[in-house]
Amino acid sequence: MQEQHISILPLVASADLPQAGIKAQQILYLAWDEDASRLFVVRWERTRWVCSCHTKRCSHVLATNTFVLTRVRQQTDEARQKDDSS
Repeated sequence: MQEQHISILPLVASADLPQAGIKAQQILYLAWDEDASRLFVVRWERTRWVCSCHTKRCSHVLATNTFVLTRVRQQTDEARQKDDSS
């Protein structure tokens, strides 16, 4: 299996974009797929991730999910360390 190189950048929409189903203040993730040399938009929609590539369970969604879970874990660990030191 070939390793894919995907970079994730979180952002917040500053305005509504109804054509794309994006609302102002919605959290989005830009997924740069280095192998495809393309940028994809990944967003959370009620109970699942949706990617602009329109493929279910794509590598962009997997990379975004991993990114989010890693950040949450880091923030949780930092909060625990802060509590332990006080």
